[in-house]
Amino acid sequence: MVMEFLKKRGRGIKKAVTIATIAIRTGLCRRTVEKRIAVLREFGAPILSNCDSNAGPLGIYLAQTDAQVEKWERQMKSRIKKVSRHQSKVCKKFYSRHQITLNLGKI
Repeated sequence: MVMEFLKKRGRGIKKAVTIATIAIRTGLCRRTVEKRIAVLREFGAPILSNCDSNAGPLGIYLAQTDAQVEKWERQMKSRIKKVSRHQSKVCKKFYSRHQITLNLGKI
């Protein structure tokens, strides 16, 4: 259902549609749409997301070119790198503030 909808209405970055729109048009709940998109991606479907309003509407779309896939891949790698860096900093600060000191006394 989701793939068929994207083939008809969401081909290319300029025709990106929101998950909410896909849910309404297919009669599925939002979470089901998200899960189906994840499964389709696992099988290699070029379902991409646009988070750059300068490139077109924000939302999900079916890639039309290799260049769209490559750009999306670069964006995802950049996001992963930023999240990893933030996670590392947060954990480092958290654990340094919550050090557990053991006082074993004289043994």
